Amino acid sequence: MGASSTGRTANTVDHDQAALDERIDDIIAMHDGDWRAALETLLIVADARAETISFGYVRGRAPGLPLSSD
Repeated sequence: MGASSTGRTANTVDHDQAALDERIDDIIAMHDGDWRAALETLLIVADARAETISFGYVRGRAPGLPLSSD
């Protein structure tokens, strides 16, 4: 199989997709098949991560400045 425009072969993409599918299946299984609970958990984790790495810029505020609601 030839490489794609990104230099990745179809086999690599298939392997990556299979690994991603397995991770998704694991997350759903951990929530007893409740897709909503799995999605809520992922959103909470993403929000927490953005908060810790953004220093406020992702949420539109600079460090040390009060929130507009403060």
